[in-house]
Amino acid sequence: MGCSRRIADLSFRKGTGRPILDEIHARRPEEAKSLLRHGDVPIDDIPLRLGYDRGSYLGILFKRATGTTMRAWRKNATRT
Repeated sequence: MGCSRRIADLSFRKGTGRPILDEIHARRPEEAKSLLRHGDVPIDDIPLRLGYDRGSYLGILFKRATGTTMRAWRKNATRT
């Protein structure tokens, strides 16, 4: 971006009203849904594909965003 991480975050926050990290954490559950919908990616591999070292943190974000676990979400998404 041609600037420091701090300047980038301040500019993003000024334009959107929220920090970059909040936006990243909001988008990753959406990316996880896309991977879950296709069914060929093992649930244990999804956090690594989305940049998380531990699956438990993505699980927390996913449940906060959707109200359900990734496993339950996949089960419901593949039924419809």
